[in-house]
Amino acid sequence: MQLPIELDNALSFTHGFLKALEIVANRKAGISVGIYKRNGTLEADLALHLKKCKIQYSTIKTSLSNRDEFIKKSWSPLDISLSHLSPTVREDLKWQFEECVGLLSTAIDERGPFNPLFSAPIHEVKFKSDNKCSLHTLEIGDWTLVFFGEHSA
Repeated sequence: MQLPIELDNALSFTHGFLKALEIVANRKAGISVGIYKRNGTLEADLALHLKKCKIQYSTIKTSLSNRDEFIKKSWSPLDISLSHLSPTVREDLKWQFEECVGLLSTAIDERGPFNPLFSAPIHEVKFKSDNKCSLHTLEIGDWTLVFFGEHSA
């Protein structure tokens, strides 16, 4: 799928930022983001996306979530792995992450919300898999952002 150039640029920037955070966290935790254009139901589209990402699962269940739960489940493991940094730096990095989400939202629809974590539908996705990670989707316009929060020992 060919992404619009603004969205591709914002996604590349976000990937770079998230990879840098993972390195600073000594690769003990991280967040990755994917995107797809919606065609059907959330579960059906997500199943196709997970298949493309080569993530094995047996069932998918989605439920509405909110910004606080999204941050708690996707950011908290990373924040713990960044404990060697000052609380002020960790808080700044969390806000920079939210800024990246805002840049993605603006790249999808420049008239849309800058911080979609307060206004766009967020779903927590539970699926049975060998991978231990949190997964959330964020629906903006015709697109769905998929955030994987990963934590390793």
